[in-house]
Amino acid sequence: MRFGLLPKSFKLARCRRAVTSTLALTAMALAVTAGTASAEGPVYSAPPHIKGSPQKGAKLTGEPGEWTTGTKAYAYQWFRCNTTGIECSVIPTATKPTYKLEEKDVGATIVLHVTAGETPATATALSRRTAVIERNEDKARGMFLLALAVILGLGACCFKLLLGTDKRWSTSKVTAATWTYLLGATILGFVVAKFVGDPRGLNNLMHSGLAGQYGLLIGGSLGAAVAAKGIVSNQTKENASAKTKAPKAKPLDIINNDAGDADLGDVQYVLFNLIAMVYFVGTVIQTPSAGMPHIPDVLLGLTSVAAVGYVAKKALPPSPPTATAKVVDAKQKAGSDITIKGKNLLTGEPAAETPLIVLFGEKSQPPSKKEREGAADDTLTVKVPDDVAPAAKVEVLVITPGPSIVPAGAIEVEAAAPSPPPAQEGEAAAPDPT
Repeated sequence: MRFGLLPKSFKLARCRRAVTSTLALTAMALAVTAGTASAEGPVYSAPPHIKGSPQKGAKLTGEPGEWTTGTKAYAYQWFRCNTTGIECSVIPTATKPTYKLEEKDVGATIVLHVTAGETPATATALSRRTAVIERNEDKARGMFLLALAVILGLGACCFKLLLGTDKRWSTSKVTAATWTYLLGATILGFVVAKFVGDPRGLNNLMHSGLAGQYGLLIGGSLGAAVAAKGIVSNQTKENASAKTKAPKAKPLDIINNDAGDADLGDVQYVLFNLIAMVYFVGTVIQTPSAGMPHIPDVLLGLTSVAAVGYVAKKALPPSPPTATAKVVDAKQKAGSDITIKGKNLLTGEPAAETPLIVLFGEKSQPPSKKEREGAADDTLTVKVPDDVAPAAKVEVLVITPGPSIVPAGAIEVEAAAPSPPPAQEGEAAAPDPT
């Protein structure tokens, strides 16, 4: 059987009822169309198969399979089929064991037809179809990842701009900056890919019609950052801000409110934007040549609603941060220094008019030393008043500038050592018992 006898196209569906397998079906269709093989022709024990990546530009290699007569004479013909492998058309110039996939093959499947033996003793067999041929995304994907690395590298010098006045990572600034980095890297990747021979991403970007979507994403996050900045600045001027300064920024700051506590509004804003970012990056990496992906309406709606809620919560009068305190050592002497550790004890200093004091029962004492150790963690050093009567239990309270009254636990005040009697004239002073 010679390929010159084959038509330009054939339909395998006509033979479906004659065989039970796809390979037998296709081979029977070709045999019926072109003529029956010689009775002395070889018989295959394993069908032909195709090796190679189903991507445009890749090279496919055809293996003839295994034949019972051990023939070494093979003729090859490649066919381009639809996604089901039913409707196929011959590729006239593809008669070698290898075939390089072209633009015409994108969206189709490829089948290899092998003729074994020599005339007149010949037989034919067909391979399974390949997966649907796709465009090669490696070049465009590499350009996107390279552009993302460059954008992040250039932005590393500006990371301090993402800190708020409390020296923590700002939720709104980080969100707006991340969208800026991602969109900037994607567009830069499309531009660079065009100059290295792959203009598909840039062409699709120019005709995507998604300006409204991405304008809402980047404009919404930037608008939230500007609005939050204005609200907090106004609250600070009026001494109504709950911000507490931190000596070191931490990753979890982006889900904390101004008082340094985890906040549902911040969590929602970050979470929904993060989901949209993961969807965006995953889609671009998968098929960068398709241009900017369409963000599902549900994600777009959730990020927008979360941004509005985030700003609205900022506009509410801030609640004073929750303060806690604990005496480090419960056994003390009158006149000795004790340490109190807690959170948010120094919030509002020195702007607040209320001074920070510590109560020992009914006796008040200002701290001799105040330290901020990290975030809202505070340490106070205060002297136990000399006139505190010895007792098994003396309640200690911290009155913060908030103002708020924070219990710090109870201490046991030991009796002070008796003072030596004053020396009489002509007598030596009594030795110090200590």
